[in-house]
Amino acid sequence: MNILQKRIENLCDEIIGRILALMKVNSVSEVILTDNDNPVYVIWFDKIGDPCECSVHKVTAVGKGITLEVHDKITGENYKVTSRHEAALANPVWLNDILEAITNIFHIKEDNVICCKCGSTNVTCEAMINPNTKDFDHYTDDSFQYGWCDNCKTGVVISDTSEVKKGISQKYKEFTETYNTEPQLALCRIIWKDDMKETEVSIALENIPEEHDDAIFFYCDSLSDFMALAEYGGEDFIVTECFNFTNLENEE
Repeated sequence: MNILQKRIENLCDEIIGRILALMKVNSVSEVILTDNDNPVYVIWFDKIGDPCECSVHKVTAVGKGITLEVHDKITGENYKVTSRHEAALANPVWLNDILEAITNIFHIKEDNVICCKCGSTNVTCEAMINPNTKDFDHYTDDSFQYGWCDNCKTGVVISDTSEVKKGISQKYKEFTETYNTEPQLALCRIIWKDDMKETEVSIALENIPEEHDDAIFFYCDSLSDFMALAEYGGEDFIVTECFNFTNLENEE
């Protein structure tokens, strides 16, 4: 395998990982794409090797990978793409189109700003209003950090989970492109659900040698597990910001 081919495979793996992470944090195992979701087109080769232009209809998470259900534009037939060696799952451009389509779906359909205490989206934040015209002027600097939760009936820390996950993805991309390796640690800010206090911590993305255990706040198995911590889940804290990724070598 030449270097360029390996890079393409690594890029495909990264994009598929991001698709799986999006699906996991949104608690779904499959996503339906429609013509209204910026349709994604791929080439599917039939049993005799003839190419067919198809639109991607369904994306399904299967273990550490994905499968596709594609729709032939001409015949109207549906086909399943299950092998990573098939063109539709081996082309980083098409995979990136799928990632963008899924991202747009979740951004449109989700309420992303949540109360860090209870997870409710029934929150309000401060804004500057012209008292004479009642027109909106601007949000204050802390508008998307602190607000009021109608469920908790108190002031709380709020978090835009979409923006936090977007920041995680960007920092991860910067690290992997700079060092050409996967990060071991994420340096981030968390909010405790009970008292709304913030703490800066190190979260591991893989198993770390025991001698470093005292410096690790929490362990994840993967990037998708880490991104899930930005949502309101079963832990007693929420990740509200990722400063950067690093590894033990850089820390020492």
